[in-house]
Amino acid sequence: DSLYNEYHDTSTGEQLAIPGTLLISAISVIDDVDKAITMDTKLAGNLIYVIGQTYDEIGGSHYTAIHNFVGNSVPVVRPKTGKQIIQSLNHAIDHRLIRSCHDCSEGGIGVACAEMAFAGGLGLDLVLSEMPTNGACSLTQRCFSETPSRYLLEVAAEDLDEVTSHLRDVPWAAVGTFNDSAMLVATEADVCVEIERLSAAWSQGVVV
Repeated sequence: DSLYNEYHDTSTGEQLAIPGTLLISAISVIDDVDKAITMDTKLAGNLIYVIGQTYDEIGGSHYTAIHNFVGNSVPVVRPKTGKQIIQSLNHAIDHRLIRSCHDCSEGGIGVACAEMAFAGGLGLDLVLSEMPTNGACSLTQRCFSETPSRYLLEVAAEDLDEVTSHLRDVPWAAVGTFNDSAMLVATEADVCVEIERLSAAWSQGVVV
């Protein structure tokens, strides 16, 4: 499938057709659609949780692409861990403990946080050093690694104990707070940028 897509060759500037690519679609049944949640943040003061470990896996990422290098450590799929994480997350959602949720994929946790924030019209303070990691990871790796099977959760303070009980078998950490500032702030990485500016960059495909 996907035989008509194209990509931009950064080395030559050419627009080229991609090779034939296998596309796998997964479809499931939601027993109770009222329990489905969205990625947009809901309330200032709620906490940001991340579940899943971040590895030094920035190779082939969007971050490396915009800086014109490749990187050697590409993301690795870990099926056993991934299954545990998604099952724990599903249990928490089923008990109505998660206010919003977003996967960490293209662009890593930094981009996922921004997408949640501007989708809900809120700002956030992000503490990168609190993220669960496998070994030493730089702030850049913490922010932009594309390790699979990681999710950002919005959790209300009154639900912390119960949410934690559902996540006891998987790596997790509270990594910040949503607020009314309309800014994304990650002090450790010297980042302080308006959510409106991030939203414009995201919609227009430009680098902030």
